[in-house]
Amino acid sequence: DQNSIWMVMAQIEVRYNTPASSRLAMMYLERALAEGRKTAEVYSSLGLAYLRLEQLEKGREMLEQALKINPNRADAQSFLQQLDDRLRKENRNLR
Repeated sequence: DQNSIWMVMAQIEVRYNTPASSRLAMMYLERALAEGRKTAEVYSSLGLAYLRLEQLEKGREMLEQALKINPNRADAQSFLQQLDDRLRKENRNLR
């Protein structure tokens, strides 16, 4: 199934945690979405890729979409918590 191929490719790229691999993961995940694979797994992985590229609002949007589909998605919950903690810390440092 073509959608599964995009997910496998994206999962491989997400593991590397480099800007180039995050961009590739985003491309594969966006392709999976475009072909109809609108799952919590896809949105959560896409959210992580956006966060790694410092696209924080887009990352939040994807993680929230993952939680709309599956409110118990632990990785999306964890990534959102990490993002919120980071933003709170940055706000405290600005004062």
